[in-house]
Amino acid sequence: MGREDLGSELLTLTRRLTRQDTARSSEQGLKTVGTVLSAVRGQRKAWRVRRLPRATVYLPAPHRDRPLVILGTHMDTVPPMDADRRPSGTISGGKLYGRGALDMKAGLALSLSLLRHPPLQPWCDVGLAITTDEEGESAGAWSLTEVPWFRPDLILVPEPTWEHSAVSASGRRGWEVVFRSGGGHAEGALDRKGNPAHALVEFLSALPLDLSVTDMRSTGGGVVSLPTEARARFDQVFMDTADRATADSSLRRTLRAVQKHFPDCPASIGLEPRGTPWPDPYQVPLTDLVRRWLLATASDGNPPPTLHEHAVGDFNAYATIAPTIVFGPGGGGVHGTGEYVDLASLKRCFAVYRRFFETPHLPARTRAR
Repeated sequence: MGREDLGSELLTLTRRLTRQDTARSSEQGLKTVGTVLSAVRGQRKAWRVRRLPRATVYLPAPHRDRPLVILGTHMDTVPPMDADRRPSGTISGGKLYGRGALDMKAGLALSLSLLRHPPLQPWCDVGLAITTDEEGESAGAWSLTEVPWFRPDLILVPEPTWEHSAVSASGRRGWEVVFRSGGGHAEGALDRKGNPAHALVEFLSALPLDLSVTDMRSTGGGVVSLPTEARARFDQVFMDTADRATADSSLRRTLRAVQKHFPDCPASIGLEPRGTPWPDPYQVPLTDLVRRWLLATASDGNPPPTLHEHAVGDFNAYATIAPTIVFGPGGGGVHGTGEYVDLASLKRCFAVYRRFFETPHLPARTRAR
């Protein structure tokens, strides 16, 4: 199949997947993947399909002398909005619109196209992981890190990065802080020391810029009565690969400093409950396969474009067991109205992946499977 035909197939797959609403259920989308890959299973290789509650993995027949590279994707999207003005799959001005078009139906279509048309002389085994709750707590990805049969040498995640390789990524924490008091008449609290709402406001105003308040509320108060409790939730997203313990210690120091000004409002702070581990930041180790990828993304003798991924996702989980790089197309409106993927960018990304997998030199194996 020629490159023009491959580009047409990539567009068709992206449009087909984008038109499927997978915000509430990924069942139909996973059926589409099985149908698309069935030809590969019959003609070129026998897939070993492994299923977990929130993850499906297509593994090729293993070769002892080849490294294993996994394409890490997710099927789920955030729920559609009533204000979405274009039907999913609409193409206009070189852009394909629809909920999940950029995050990440385009990346899934790219992965399927790569698997349907492998290199004539493959130097690695290539598999596909599809999770169905990346927009939640990434339980699917975390579950894959716990099974012994999922131990790739490199994981490539075609999430949107505007054609840059994300070789490091942020971690994230969700916190809840609570100030309490015995209440009382509001007119007697002009010094503010017994007002938990004032204590909360002062604490939040002292937070660094990489923390985002997501909820604030108070209880037990009235028109002329102080609240007995004031609480807030906020996200801590690491701006770089900072040490987690240092960042957490700084947060608690801020709380103690505020507490000195509000001795009558005892405070507590802790992580919000979560079904999966809070993701840590990571830096990709420079293995042979990572070097190979960076060479594939370089052009005309220029160094490969890289970035630090400030978002969190399945890749944070994957990075705990294997070098993980995020690389995907550009677009706009992620999670919002008018989400779209830039089709020219998608084709360029596809060409980079093809170049990586078609490079004939075989690197040394980096770990045993």
